[in-house]
Amino acid sequence: MIKVVHSISRLAGGPAYRTVLLAEHMQKMGYENILIHGSLDKWDPLNFEKKEFNFETIHLPTMKRNIYPFKDTAALYHFVKLFRQIKPDIVHTHQSKDGILARLAAKITGVPVILRTYHGLVYYDNYFGLKTKLIRPIFLNLERACNLFTDQIIAISKIQGREIATDFKLTVPDKITVVPNSFILEPFLKSTRSKILHEQFGLDPKAVILTCVANFQPPKDHQNVLKAFNLFRARNPEINPHLILVGSGPLQPEVENWIKEMELSDSVYLTGYRSDIPEIYAASDLALLGSKSEGTPGSLIEALAAGIKVVSTEVGGIRDVLNDGNWGTLCSPRNYRALAGALETEFSLNRDHSRIQQEVQKKYGVANVAELMDKLYKHLLSENSQ
Repeated sequence: MIKVVHSISRLAGGPAYRTVLLAEHMQKMGYENILIHGSLDKWDPLNFEKKEFNFETIHLPTMKRNIYPFKDTAALYHFVKLFRQIKPDIVHTHQSKDGILARLAAKITGVPVILRTYHGLVYYDNYFGLKTKLIRPIFLNLERACNLFTDQIIAISKIQGREIATDFKLTVPDKITVVPNSFILEPFLKSTRSKILHEQFGLDPKAVILTCVANFQPPKDHQNVLKAFNLFRARNPEINPHLILVGSGPLQPEVENWIKEMELSDSVYLTGYRSDIPEIYAASDLALLGSKSEGTPGSLIEALAAGIKVVSTEVGGIRDVLNDGNWGTLCSPRNYRALAGALETEFSLNRDHSRIQQEVQKKYGVANVAELMDKLYKHLLSENSQ
């Protein structure tokens, strides 16, 4: 039995969800999976507070998202200790903090195969706000150093793979394999149209619902979304559009202030964290993102699986997600006028959403992704045993 240790900085958010999903499916395929995770941040959604996994999990309290030299050193020590006890065949890392600590520990303890999946990239301009110029070089150089002894780098889209190799020079192209994120899409594929959002917020049954599923973090650029919606609403009053913001995060007070400043309180609604996203999309006409940086956003893939219209800024791997614009409308980031225009374009199109749903399931369904990962794991183990 192949023993795989997955590591992730914190058990919350999209990367954690997809890591757990993959590990659970590969456990059924005969792998022994162990997940080592750090501590949650204040604003992290509690995705897994009542979740029972079919594999072992280990909480490393000293591993946190931000930089804490003493805690990070302690976490590295515990990783080394755990790897010596577990003796994994593969260490597969999934985020920045664990990606550094777990890979160093794997190298120290002689783990046969070391991998790093980039679920998203944090090296864009202004990603860390005013601290970007200070923090970005640190992360870039640490990643480059660790990638020297990492056996394979996994990108979640072709575009992200080019960014890893060409834009940020994190590793050489030959070391990159593209494996899409995995999803359980059946709840979205089976969802039927409803009016639950109209009923919840007391809206006219004929009102058009635009939904943005994104935590209130700087990369999601909610101000861009709100400005675009404000312009779209002014130009298209006949469809009575309303915007639903699903999520939580440290920028929520700013988002609430922007809504007041733009006088949008009668047409923009915050739901907080929601676990019923299939039902949310079933009650929506369109899903949008206005992000200034992304990896491969699961919210858009789920929206496509639900059979609704999609509009997004073209960042990260989103062009791949929207199949070069054949599954949804793309526009430039940080440009609310372009985003408003993209909304109008998408509403004017009559796409074959049933066909799109089938193709999304074929590409991102967990069984297909697990099969790709199984082949990669076995290839690397065979290669490193020679």
